[in-house]
Amino acid sequence: MNVRFAVVEDMKQLESFFSKHITRENKAVYNEEFLCPLGLRTAVNRRSVVVMNIEDIIIAAARIYLKKNSTISLYQFAVEEQYRHKNLMKYLLSQIGYPIFSACPSNLAFNNYYMDSKWSFVETKKGMNIWKLEPDLLSESTFPN
Repeated sequence: MNVRFAVVEDMKQLESFFSKHITRENKAVYNEEFLCPLGLRTAVNRRSVVVMNIEDIIIAAARIYLKKNSTISLYQFAVEEQYRHKNLMKYLLSQIGYPIFSACPSNLAFNNYYMDSKWSFVETKKGMNIWKLEPDLLSESTFPN
């Protein structure tokens, strides 16, 4: 597995990857911006998309935003179905090395993902649950193949 920032050459595969996993039918998609390929392009150009590859295939990706206070906001993320439930996203995010915050509407069952993945609950603010993931020393050997 390889974790790296996405580059312009990844755009076609990234657009396909996110359009497959982040759809209007998904209740965790509460913002139309998640579906915008122009926003994804801009994020890639700003080095704000991190991908996990096996060979040349993207199996996980996260769109992030580095804040001035040295924390990261997680904007959107997805993992190929066959690789889920192996903590790959947590590993991918831990490689960035900053505390990561994510907001999820408090009425969505998707909050269970954060609880099950051992994110720390911070607060509920304006109808959003705020979750925090501290960088840790997860290694690739932590995950089953």
